[in-house]
Amino acid sequence: MEGRVYLAAALDGLGSHPAAWRRADVPPTELFDPGRIVAMARLAERGMLDFVTLDDQFPSAPEPGHLHGALDAWLALTHAAGHTTRLGLFPTGVAHGDPAVMAARAVTLDRIAAGRGGWRPRVALSDEERRRATADPERYAAFTEERFAQADAFVAAVAEFWDSWREESLTDVRRVEPDGRHPGASLYARVPTPASGRPLTAVLAHFSTPYRLAARHADIVFVTPFDREDVVAIRAELAGLCTELRRVPTPLTVLADLNVILAETDSEAAARKRELDRWVPFSSDAATFTGTPDKLADLIEEWHRDGGVDGFRIRPAVLSEDLTATVEGLVPLLRERGLLTADHGLPLRGRIRRNTA
Repeated sequence: MEGRVYLAAALDGLGSHPAAWRRADVPPTELFDPGRIVAMARLAERGMLDFVTLDDQFPSAPEPGHLHGALDAWLALTHAAGHTTRLGLFPTGVAHGDPAVMAARAVTLDRIAAGRGGWRPRVALSDEERRRATADPERYAAFTEERFAQADAFVAAVAEFWDSWREESLTDVRRVEPDGRHPGASLYARVPTPASGRPLTAVLAHFSTPYRLAARHADIVFVTPFDREDVVAIRAELAGLCTELRRVPTPLTVLADLNVILAETDSEAAARKRELDRWVPFSSDAATFTGTPDKLADLIEEWHRDGGVDGFRIRPAVLSEDLTATVEGLVPLLRERGLLTADHGLPLRGRIRRNTA
């Protein structure tokens, strides 16, 4: 695949590694400082990243040694919108409840951010539900299908509210008929969608069921390959699902999630990982890269040009350190290789949808 790489970053917690808070220069109180989110968003914008994501999910049963708690993702990124000008902002929204409320929330963020707002729907699943389901593989499979079917209906309803009322036809509001899956759902949109179009939708997907959700509804899908062969297989499955569902345009924009631990040398990066793992052993649903920015640039180029991935969502292991290393070390290398280029003021929807047009 030729062309630019799309680059995003997850701003979750103090980093993707559960021991990130134990770094001496990352006090746990920063978790609740809205200024930190603003600083990280501005850093990402300075580094030419396309957008950032923020998840406010946390376990209902906290684990010893793990830091828990988060600011509301929607409010935090709305705050960051006033301090950035180009960066896309994607908070997580649980696909449950009244879809009109979620539709209004996403459009409100998009309006405040002047067309840079998006959202990432997440399937509603408590820790206890997950434990009960995983105890029985057959039950787990059925339970997963049921929950994703509910999420599919919810995301479709959000889009229907977006399409029911636009700012160019403020006196012509179309009633949205509930499908029975959302008791008490509002029948009319609360906020008109701008004439420029819907907010962008991103979906995190690990296997076929969420791939189908992404193929049907998303503009962007975050996937979790562990090598280039995984990238090729995932991209092919997504393309097939887009064709099966008669999606136009096809395929959607595919970004690989990647945890990163960066340093000037491989040995320094490995030492950083050992230090973090000494506190809490790290496991993740996505691949972890430990090394130098130039070797990360090699991986990005290989997965993009030979694997067909459109870009990457970086999950910095320690947010303050690894996002800085991404911006100051990785981004210049990607620019030198022609993989990351300026879009000359092209708005977020234009940058992403140009790829899928």
